[in-house]
Amino acid sequence: MSPRFVPSVLMALLVLVLFAACGGDDEIALDVYFAEIEVMDDDFRERTIAIDFGGGEGTDEDALRAGRASIESTADILSDFVNDLDTLTPPSVAAMEHEDSVRAGRDLVQRYVDLLERLSGADSIKEFGDLLVENNDLGPAVTRFQVACASLAEVAAENGITVDFNCGG
Repeated sequence: MSPRFVPSVLMALLVLVLFAACGGDDEIALDVYFAEIEVMDDDFRERTIAIDFGGGEGTDEDALRAGRASIESTADILSDFVNDLDTLTPPSVAAMEHEDSVRAGRDLVQRYVDLLERLSGADSIKEFGDLLVENNDLGPAVTRFQVACASLAEVAAENGITVDFNCGG
């Protein structure tokens, strides 16, 4: 081994040890992480506000089509949000809450898909409404997603980061 090689290896090892000891700047990563979620949340909010729920005008068929389309749009927007959330790599301090949010979001999306499937057989707006009431198990899934969202927001607050998530509560 050449004498020049030893100091180079030792220097490289020292840099690696120092970098590992510092663990990166988790606080900055946490700020960036929550800022990215806020951007996604704002997009989610804007897109859901823009959903056309049909306004009650037109024929029964128009109302039925609008009802299905509004639920499908909500499911699609939520699915996009959850998929985007899942692409983020959370800092360790938020990892559990992040995974809970993704899991709860995926469950909620699946409940929307299941609801749409059950509603597909409706031939009238009355039947659609009846099926919606009878087969709507979104409530518990919505609550789990809201709780997971609030837990994620709590991690931000505990670390001195202010967020304005649309947790629905």
